[in-house]
Amino acid sequence: MQSLIDTLRAIPKDDFDRLETLADSIRIRGYDEARTVTSLAMGSDPVLAQKALLVLINLGELAMVPQADSLEARNADAYAKGFTRLTDWHLGAKGRIAAILVKALDDKRPLPPPQLVGAVEGRVRLKRVCDQAYIQLRKLLATEENDTEISLQEKFLLDLPEEKRDFEISKFKQGKSFSNLSEAFPGEG
Repeated sequence: MQSLIDTLRAIPKDDFDRLETLADSIRIRGYDEARTVTSLAMGSDPVLAQKALLVLINLGELAMVPQADSLEARNADAYAKGFTRLTDWHLGAKGRIAAILVKALDDKRPLPPPQLVGAVEGRVRLKRVCDQAYIQLRKLLATEENDTEISLQEKFLLDLPEEKRDFEISKFKQGKSFSNLSEAFPGEG
């Protein structure tokens, strides 16, 4: 751990290539061991496979990528168990993220204004923690909306006065569904 801290301290903050290389190295090391465990879980030694499967289950989402990379459709049972495990891990992580975001809906602290480069059209939309949480929840949960629709809904939300944003957040908390905010801006959606 100390070696990682020392490496991070030695890299200038604007040396994105070295930071990306370090991230790749960490990711590869983490995936290599999870890939080995995944391979053992699908191996021919039943005792070793059972132990490896228990390790994989305990690794949870840390093993998602290696598990997804190793899925093979040849063995129907192993294939179904593998994608079921991946779905369960994903839903568990999604649930934890959603719980954090729902809690953040009560946080009205302002966020610093965005750092803008060059000329900006229109006014800068200032956000609060709760606004950002609402936007991220919408990205996470409103799977029927594409990226363009989510961006438009974000713009519409931030164009509302804070009391109306609070009302939209409150409506979500009560009903767990998102309003179509374009209705507040006829002709723009």
